[in-house]
Amino acid sequence: MVDTQSGHVVQQVVTNESSLSLGSLFFGADFVVQLIIVALLLTSFFSWSIILNKIGFLKKATAKSLRLEKEFWQTESFSSFEKGLRGTEKDPIAKLFLMGREEIARFSTCYPKPSSQDLGLLESRLKRTMGIYITSYITRIQSHVGFLATVGSAAPFVGLFGTVWGIMHSFQSIAGAKSTSLAVVAPGIAEALFATALGLVAAIPAVIAYNKISGMINNYGHQLENFMEELVSIIQQNAMQR
Repeated sequence: MVDTQSGHVVQQVVTNESSLSLGSLFFGADFVVQLIIVALLLTSFFSWSIILNKIGFLKKATAKSLRLEKEFWQTESFSSFEKGLRGTEKDPIAKLFLMGREEIARFSTCYPKPSSQDLGLLESRLKRTMGIYITSYITRIQSHVGFLATVGSAAPFVGLFGTVWGIMHSFQSIAGAKSTSLAVVAPGIAEALFATALGLVAAIPAVIAYNKISGMINNYGHQLENFMEELVSIIQQNAMQR
């Protein structure tokens, strides 16, 4: 135990610093601020699970579709390409190809000798059917991505609300203690700023990831649409040459 005045000051500062740890800030905070902190932590955890899941899925899906598309252009005929699709039927590229094969089979049965008008009907049916599939598939991929945008816009304000509430609680502590010393003011202010920091920690990665994932989804959608256009053109040319 230090008896000197300077030693007592040092001991008091160390004690105050230890009381401002993250755990002590949480357990010493007001109940409302604690609820906000827990909500922001859970939100951040859920956001990161969405981020990792979507980015991992899109990277694998894009690579797989690019590989199938490359194999399609290197294959000599539709039949040989279809034989190599075993185990990959659920991939969008494979699904679009199989949809085209089914449509051209029905068209050949109904129009043995197609006219130019019939070929135009075939093109419109292919684009409509494949376009609906692509839209529904992209919509499924986009599930939960909007949550990241919500977190990015709302989390800072939720943290700010916790800050305002914590400062109000701090003022009440000052009034109750009838003192404005740092030992009385610092814990409440630190609790309040802790909520703001957590709001930013949840919001910043969510905003960045939302832009990243949205860009990846748009690029993937364009990739599928481009393949659809090329596939429809090839099918139409084959039907014209019959």
